[in-house]
Amino acid sequence: MRRTLPSPLAPRDDRESSKGSDKDKANESERKDKEKDKDQDKDKDNDKDKSKDKDKEKEKDKGKDSESKETEAAGKKEDGKPDAKKDEKPKPVEIDLGDFERRAVLLPPKPGRYGNLAAVTGKLLYRRLARTGSADEKDPIVLYDLEKREEKTVVDDAGAFALCANREKLLVSKGTNYHLIEPKEGQKLDKPLAIGGFEARIDPAAEWKQIFTDAWRLERDLFYDPGLHGVDWKEMRERYGKLLEHAVTRWDVNYVLGELIAELNASHTYRGGGDLERDPQRGVGYLGCDFSFENGAFRIKKIIEAAPWDLEVRSPLRQPGMTNVHEGDFLLAVNGEPLDPNLEPYAAFQGLADKPVLLTLNERPSREGAREVLVQTLGSEARLRHLAWINANRERVSKATDGRWVTSTCPTRDAADRTNWSANSTRNLPNPD
Repeated sequence: MRRTLPSPLAPRDDRESSKGSDKDKANESERKDKEKDKDQDKDKDNDKDKSKDKDKEKEKDKGKDSESKETEAAGKKEDGKPDAKKDEKPKPVEIDLGDFERRAVLLPPKPGRYGNLAAVTGKLLYRRLARTGSADEKDPIVLYDLEKREEKTVVDDAGAFALCANREKLLVSKGTNYHLIEPKEGQKLDKPLAIGGFEARIDPAAEWKQIFTDAWRLERDLFYDPGLHGVDWKEMRERYGKLLEHAVTRWDVNYVLGELIAELNASHTYRGGGDLERDPQRGVGYLGCDFSFENGAFRIKKIIEAAPWDLEVRSPLRQPGMTNVHEGDFLLAVNGEPLDPNLEPYAAFQGLADKPVLLTLNERPSREGAREVLVQTLGSEARLRHLAWINANRERVSKATDGRWVTSTCPTRDAADRTNWSANSTRNLPNPD
């Protein structure tokens, strides 16, 4: 962080390479082995002197009381006051901001997905996350030792972690359990913290007031525009604080918070979560299609389809081998129960999300000659319809320009959308002709 500090990966002597080649590592290993042999020889000599040292230790024990008194006196000045050195405050961290980026260095660990970067003395801690789409389901916590210049595994699989204030312990989550471990190699998550009996007496009204105040302060202190878009923020606290007094559920609190933040008229300012009261819900199963009502029955008007290469989600009616379902077929029954023409068709799919269902289909609105088809429903059509919309735009632009123009969509910055954008960009290259 200071100009005068060398790179933590710079060579420390003429026997070491900053790149850490295999030859350098072999030489370093050989040197350590020789030093280890020397240490073992010294240990043998020390064992011979142990018997002689026992007598000397007895004599030292006799003088322990006097030594302790001398040690206590040494920690004080001649006038009897404590030594000022013990009360010295740690020196502040100095950071040279000029050319800060030019002093950045790449660490040797292989590229990948990393999270939870944290630092302790001489070490960096982080989680190595499984790559998107890979079969690896483990997310180990690892450390990089800046002195030894090597990476070691702290825990082979865990959730998020947080360092305690003195940076000597890690609070690690895995599943629904929490563990306290040291930021060292080879830790085990075999002693979960007993938190099942934790209880707290909650005053909802007082808690909601604190939540409201914290939200107001966060915008006051951290909003990108110090002028808060010209909004009188103190007045907003008073105005919406009065509404908060009438809140009876956390839903009410979230509504008030949303209205407060909306006064800033800025995007990406969200609120949500909390101890919300939710009623039991039954997921609706979807077929990935549009219906029309004709001749007193529901007809499959259109089957929603994304691009051929979008394997992420498909309509249950377009799964491989599904050859006996067509646009224009009538849906007459679900699991043997006839559809009620007075209700929308998906009323028959309540509680059937992500489940296999038996559909009764026919080319005409009659049970005579009908066939049964087994499909696996979707729990949501949102992603399927989004991909279909992207593909429709791609085809429309390609057709209008005879393949000379392409279109690609990247609505957000998450991993799924970046993957989708990359796939579509490479497939939508213009026709070279």
